[in-house]
Amino acid sequence: MKADTAAIAALVTLLRRQTEVDLQPQWRLAPARLQADHCLLSQGFESWPIAERNEKQHIAWPRGQKTLWLACCWTIPDRCDRWPVADMALRLALTWWAEAAEVYVDGQLVQTGDLFDCSSRVLLRDIAQPGDRLQLLLRLVSPGHDDGALVRSQLIFESATGLPEPSFLGQELAVVNSFAESLQPELLPRLEAIAQSFADLDCSQADTADRLARLRDQLAAIAAPIRQRRVSLLGHAHLDLAWLWPVAETWEAAQRTFESVLQLQAAFPELTFGHSTPALYEWIEKNRPDLFVAIQAQIAAGRWEVNAGPWVEPELNLVSAESLVRQLLYGQRYSTETLGVQNRVAWLPDSFGFCWQLPQLLQQAGIDTFVTQKLRWNDSTQFPHGLFRWRSPDGSEVLALMSAPIGTGIDPEAIANYSWEWEQQTGSQESLWLPGVGDHGGGPTRDMLEQARRWQQSPCFPQLQFDTLTVYLERLGDRDRLPVWNNELYLEFHRGCYTSHADQKAYNRQAETVLYSAEVWASFASLLTGADYPKVNLEAAWKATLFNQFHDILPGSAIPEVYADAEPEWQQAIATAHQVKSEALTAIASHIAWTAPPSSTAQPWLIFNDLPGDRSTVIAIDGHWRIFDLSGQELPSQFTPTETLVAVTVSGMGWLGLWREAAIATIQAIDPTAPLHLSNDWLSAEIDPETGDLLQLRDRQGRELLDGQGNQFQRFQDQGQYWDAWNIDPAYEQHPLPSPELQSLTWLEQGPLRWRLRRILSCDRSTITQDYVLTAADPWLKLETTIDWQQRHELLKVAFPTTVSAPVATYEMAAGAIARPTQPQTPAEAAQWEVPALRWADLSDPQGGLAILNDCKYGYDCRDRQLRLTLLRGSTWPDPQADLGQHQFAYAIYPHPGSWQAAGVVPLARRLNQPLTGQPVPFAQGALQPSQTLLNWNADQLLPLALKRSETGDRWLLRCYEAIGQTAELVLTGDRTWQIGARLDGLEQPLSSSSTEVQPWQIASFELLQPTQEN
Repeated sequence: MKADTAAIAALVTLLRRQTEVDLQPQWRLAPARLQADHCLLSQGFESWPIAERNEKQHIAWPRGQKTLWLACCWTIPDRCDRWPVADMALRLALTWWAEAAEVYVDGQLVQTGDLFDCSSRVLLRDIAQPGDRLQLLLRLVSPGHDDGALVRSQLIFESATGLPEPSFLGQELAVVNSFAESLQPELLPRLEAIAQSFADLDCSQADTADRLARLRDQLAAIAAPIRQRRVSLLGHAHLDLAWLWPVAETWEAAQRTFESVLQLQAAFPELTFGHSTPALYEWIEKNRPDLFVAIQAQIAAGRWEVNAGPWVEPELNLVSAESLVRQLLYGQRYSTETLGVQNRVAWLPDSFGFCWQLPQLLQQAGIDTFVTQKLRWNDSTQFPHGLFRWRSPDGSEVLALMSAPIGTGIDPEAIANYSWEWEQQTGSQESLWLPGVGDHGGGPTRDMLEQARRWQQSPCFPQLQFDTLTVYLERLGDRDRLPVWNNELYLEFHRGCYTSHADQKAYNRQAETVLYSAEVWASFASLLTGADYPKVNLEAAWKATLFNQFHDILPGSAIPEVYADAEPEWQQAIATAHQVKSEALTAIASHIAWTAPPSSTAQPWLIFNDLPGDRSTVIAIDGHWRIFDLSGQELPSQFTPTETLVAVTVSGMGWLGLWREAAIATIQAIDPTAPLHLSNDWLSAEIDPETGDLLQLRDRQGRELLDGQGNQFQRFQDQGQYWDAWNIDPAYEQHPLPSPELQSLTWLEQGPLRWRLRRILSCDRSTITQDYVLTAADPWLKLETTIDWQQRHELLKVAFPTTVSAPVATYEMAAGAIARPTQPQTPAEAAQWEVPALRWADLSDPQGGLAILNDCKYGYDCRDRQLRLTLLRGSTWPDPQADLGQHQFAYAIYPHPGSWQAAGVVPLARRLNQPLTGQPVPFAQGALQPSQTLLNWNADQLLPLALKRSETGDRWLLRCYEAIGQTAELVLTGDRTWQIGARLDGLEQPLSSSSTEVQPWQIASFELLQPTQEN
């Protein structure tokens, strides 16, 4: 405490002592011999030993769902310190850290709670009577993952009428003092003088009430500037759709929360409440129509605000741009059509970081404001802004608000301190506070609302009133004056969520990929053959995918039961998309007019390409076949024990027809002594026979890209973090573990179309099987990997030390790319020691570089010319079995001359994830050609996001984005004449502009008009 405010602090303490009692020293601990069932029946509490407190004055006990019983017998005195307490209300204020809490008063259960509902103010007596004996009993169960604690326990006497109790005045004095210290230090001498004049206050004297009234009047005079400030209140109940409980429990929590809010609104008409998540409203609509009708009435009355935006509050670093479009499209459509609300706010308080393209995506969905509080969790730096304009790479902007913490009550000192901080940061004298129990729902409590009413009457507190977020935002004034943040919003925390529960990441990538394909081919089938477009099935698959992108499911931070529910939902969504795709391809195939086969036994075969641009690759066909083109020429092929390999070129968004004829395979003999060398026209690689790592990697110009052994698996100890699944140990590199040891290195295939070299490694209880796969047609070296992972609290990375010196590495984000420093110059840059990316990362200098492409991984780091991909972790909380078992995935390394833009890294990564589809088809006679380019365009940097039917009406739309930062013109080509109609926003509504020019990093949607076939 500063010397010039010592008298203020002393007076605050004196005042609070008059009507507050610290109970922490008075709790007694149930003896171990006493069975839990008997604690409620026991009458000998006074004989129990006093519970020990730690250095924080907490009563702590071990983790592991251990039960603690505490008891306190307390007799109401005539005076609390020196203040008479007769006829005052008496409350018990508690804060605990416990998985379950039960509060008993005089043998009756009066309150329950948990990790999230962890604070309570229990009314013990409406009118305190001296001599009245209270019997208090607590049952607390420690969390499974952490020690439990009774953090705070107080008895508080409150005045029902007239002058507030002394402790209330003490809080008012503390508020005025914090205001002066933070915003108007010139008031401190006056305040100190007032405090000194009351230093002799004796609350046992008859004139005490008069003196306290004078004290309050003097404080009110100083506090006049405080009354010019305003705090808007909006009731809130953060409700994770799944986390430490399954989804089914969320529905129950939602009903309890919403019913509680409606009951409180009946008793407290001033209460406004806001809630997000259209998916939750839809469940209430279908399963509790009575409750839904009541909510609709409050929405119409302006007392219940739908702060939604996306379908759920999703993870925002790991999902594709199209997933984000659909989150917003389905969320906004439901809010508009069912709730009658066009949301202008994206309410995302708890997601673990925010991709840079989010402002553009929000703006295209009619949203102009973004709200979070998560960056308050940063572990290294404080985010510099509370209110700012957040700008995407294309120039789109939204208003961004860093809100107050969620899950809070009406704590006047916390509210005041936040308000002063907000004013210092933003210049605004109007702040927003979000009272309500959260995480597991709950919302505002009666006590919070009663407290708010008390503080509304205080002359020493900002104006306090319930508002909607919309009203609050309208009062914030001119946005042009605000600072601009032109970057991602990186959360300096929870970096392990890019990797934990790798199965969820794989499901997500699979779902996003096959849903794109399903919609493309369903659209073409409908346009070309008149087949029905399966809108209902696709929407169901998308909504299941979007739900599982929730920010505690996809990141891997939930309990096992959540993943037991999520897995079949993922699988059903993926299966539905595959079924839609298969039926669409079958419909197209049934309308193809085939030429004469090369032999009577030849069967037609189609290879489909759902991406623009011609694609040359080696495809694998199950079984052994001779392959012929449509002119009857046999194509060069290679047999493996189970497949036929053939090199093909398929035109953009179209198909290639071939013939196949059963063959007797002649499988090339393997030379086990062949040099450990792989090469094609794009690259060459040498393998170390001792480790199976890469000795060297060269691009097509012969430049050596490795400075040390590459494709090296690195293990690290990764433990000691409270947020186990969420956080990688920041010091993990100080705890390396032995690298996996090579067990075997075996040639499996040796060309001429594909080479495959398998290495098997082991580490402790785990096994890694990895194939180096190189084809004659692909510019990358692919690493097909299977890991039986049995490690706990370990981190597994694969490292590529390079010869490339560059100040930044570039990573794919949703609909774009982001450059991050490799040589940090600021604490904020240094905090980005693990970063998210989607399908690729690249390290390039002016001569060229190295890209890592992947099919389901998301965590990377790049320091000192070393680029690494994070593969697996081994957390044990909240899921003890997380990541145990088999993992199958692939990544590819692509050495290239020139920049990543010129080298085509973006479309190549897309092709790795979106392989060609081949399938046998029946003979048919129709109007379609056996080889066809349906739709293509001239600009390689325009990457498709979706080709689909509109959600309403019968329009077709094409969505793409500019991927390398250069303006492009969309000009459609193909065997059919396509016309571009209106330009559309993210909600599929026409825009005033019809330009086909796509600006750098822009996401663009166009109406696609029905094609006509060219002659």
